[in-house]
Amino acid sequence: MPHMQATPPDTADASPTSLPNVEWTVQRRRGLANWQVRRVTAYMSERLDQEVGLRELAQLINLSRFHFCTSFRLATGQTPREWLIARRIERACKLLAQPSLSITKVGLAVGYATPSAFAAAFHKRMGMTPSEFRRTL
Repeated sequence: MPHMQATPPDTADASPTSLPNVEWTVQRRRGLANWQVRRVTAYMSERLDQEVGLRELAQLINLSRFHFCTSFRLATGQTPREWLIARRIERACKLLAQPSLSITKVGLAVGYATPSAFAAAFHKRMGMTPSEFRRTL
């Protein structure tokens, strides 16, 4: 059941003594509860090197795929895919600081099947290729 929050009506013109007699309205909280966001994001973070589908994420918190995707976006400001890509690229930046790891290995470690897919996603997010990024370190 979604989190329910009681909120007082507009009280700009109400005197403090009249508030106890006013009925409060109940509003539904939009998005996911904090525990749901934590569960799903932890699950994705632990699997940056794997394919993670909407169905399995939705099942973690017992929602339909559609409801999960919409609720996740409302709660985080990003779609699950956008969130996952951002975390993958953040992790890739940390791994690229290790010169012993090839760029191909970094891409595989963050879930990209090919070096070209990794380079395209990295460039889209960072505005430079992984090689260019590594040279700036």
